[in-house]
Amino acid sequence: MAEKEPLGKYVQRRIREKGIEDKIIADILNLSVKTVPKVYAQTDIPCDRIAKLSILLNEDLYLNYYSSSEPLKTILNREKQELNEKILELESQQDQYLNIIKDKDSIIILQNKLISELEEKLKK
Repeated sequence: MAEKEPLGKYVQRRIREKGIEDKIIADILNLSVKTVPKVYAQTDIPCDRIAKLSILLNEDLYLNYYSSSEPLKTILNREKQELNEKILELESQQDQYLNIIKDKDSIIILQNKLISELEEKLKK
């Protein structure tokens, strides 16, 4: 099995993919530009820095990095399965409600026809 890249390297790769310069990273993290490569060399990055970088990159770096590792992988899969089951249940309910609405619409159309016929009979 291939060894997972260190968190700092993962962050650096994501930053490079977005084309963000180290000067911006230094400003966001309140560091000097010379210190930024040290952040990329870390295997553990403080959560406040991950939060700031996540906002800058518009993605959840922590979740994306650890989502394939246990126990987070199992937790996320369980939550995903539960959400999929809820979606299926809601879709089923939606279908039922749409059928009820269709039936009600048909009843309304028939009632309107009956009302029209009765009004015609009353005019005669």
